[in-house]
Amino acid sequence: MLKSAVVLGGLITALLAVELGIRGTGLAVKSYLSHRNAKALSAQGSVRVMCVGDSMTFNQYPATLERLLNQNKHGLKFTVVDRALPGTNSADTMAGLERDVDAYKPDIVVSMMGENDKVPGRILLDTHGMADKSGLKSLRLYRLWHYTRELLLKNKEKPALAQQTPQPAASQKTPPDMPREQVKQLDAISAVISKGNNTQAEKLLKAYLVKYPRHADAYTWLGQTYAKTGRFEQAQAEYQRTLQMDPENYKALCSLAELWSGNDATAPQAKPLLDKAIALEPDNHYAYFLRGSLCFNTGELECARQNLSRAVEIKPGYQPALPLLGFIYRATGRYEDAKTTMLELLKTDKNSMAYAQLCSFYSRYSRNWEQFKKVADQALKANLKDPYGPHECAGEAYRIFKQPDLSERLYKRAMQIAPNDPNVLATAAVFYMRERGNRKKAMELAEKAKRLSPDSRRATGLYFMMTEKEGANETSPVPEDNLYAALTIDNYRKMQQMLAPRRIPLVVMQYPARSLQPLKNIFPETDGLYFTSNENLKTLAAQNGYARYFYDMYAGDFGHCTPEGNEVVAGNAAKTILEQVLKLK
Repeated sequence: MLKSAVVLGGLITALLAVELGIRGTGLAVKSYLSHRNAKALSAQGSVRVMCVGDSMTFNQYPATLERLLNQNKHGLKFTVVDRALPGTNSADTMAGLERDVDAYKPDIVVSMMGENDKVPGRILLDTHGMADKSGLKSLRLYRLWHYTRELLLKNKEKPALAQQTPQPAASQKTPPDMPREQVKQLDAISAVISKGNNTQAEKLLKAYLVKYPRHADAYTWLGQTYAKTGRFEQAQAEYQRTLQMDPENYKALCSLAELWSGNDATAPQAKPLLDKAIALEPDNHYAYFLRGSLCFNTGELECARQNLSRAVEIKPGYQPALPLLGFIYRATGRYEDAKTTMLELLKTDKNSMAYAQLCSFYSRYSRNWEQFKKVADQALKANLKDPYGPHECAGEAYRIFKQPDLSERLYKRAMQIAPNDPNVLATAAVFYMRERGNRKKAMELAEKAKRLSPDSRRATGLYFMMTEKEGANETSPVPEDNLYAALTIDNYRKMQQMLAPRRIPLVVMQYPARSLQPLKNIFPETDGLYFTSNENLKTLAAQNGYARYFYDMYAGDFGHCTPEGNEVVAGNAAKTILEQVLKLK
């Protein structure tokens, strides 16, 4: 009835969708490493070792580990299965562990995980009080809002929040005989909101509510205005005020539910709000989307799939739901469905995230160069607001297809879109150093990344690696990060609890160059556990140069390993398996 009734109130949902999308898109499309893993499944009379973790494991040390294990002098045969996945955190690893254990029936599991649990804006649990957070400031959305520039790869000089997703019109409680003056005032407020002028919108809404204090929806709009500027406690108060006046207000139920969904302490309270909203308006897609996002947040992928699918069924092509569905399909092995979902997204939105996911699909899963190049070319030409698509496609172009020329064009496009993004600059610097041998260009990019983000572990570590002097016996200036996110602690303990009844030994491996003891300390019981240290890489790197053992320094004190670095890691793991687990000398 009133155009002002349709207010752009979905910023929080957009942020949640983007965070989950980042989480999902960061998960490169799963590759079964089909030849090696199928071979491992068919191997008879061999000791089967399954390696799980993130990009430090995926396609890294497992093949070398198999070679070293099979050099044992006792005549034992080993097969190694690589079930790691780049971009994953420990929750992602645990989500697929039972399925992989049942499928591959390993005799030993080797795990190196947890670094991605620390990334700002990731979905982190804090049930053990590992961080100093309280109240609504512990919201995942709050952290995403705070780190918008880093995680959404926005231009540092002009940071911008994620584009809003219009929220569906709520059931309006405005009387049909609303005075013309009130209609005019609402139209003015709507116009200001549509222009993104939050300060003016807040001022006008407060003045409006002084005059019309019984207009329930207006409190929700004010709450959404607060949410746009990160004032989540005030947003919560306004949503609750709406529900006190109108307990069946669909928009307020959804707004409060999405706010609570982002906090571990309040997330359980969001479910009944969404159930009520769905019961009130079963043909409205929005509550289904939020319900699916909440299930996704808690690792209930089938619940997430059902609700997100329902949202898309009600509203075909609904953009916030499609990236989440794409991730769920990948995580559950439905790769073709994941591809189809991203192609569907591109029909309505030239989405950088979709280009990134499709590049990963065509590189890591299908190894289809023609389709990969088609998507990469589209990403180069598309009018994108963030560099994620070209940036991710660039890495796949040279790592998988050995196409440095295409990779360079993609990196240049990413830097054109976001010339001041430290992450893009740092990864491009590694490319120019490793693939082009252009040290001058690499140094220029590394220096800029460090200047723009002096506290960045990645930028500082990379700059150190590029400027280290041969034979200087220096160690990285970036200190070890031995504080473990509660998510890491919870999932390592869950892994131990899952494997113990099956009598499968768990080899817990520390990341390269880091001390082993802090990792040991997170386990109250160590029965069935074996620990592998890679701290010798720190000594070797100090003696021979970090560039000899690491391609990059993404964690600050270590990075992805070169073949020589992976030889060391695999050697350490092999020694643990042979001498400690199997007690062979």
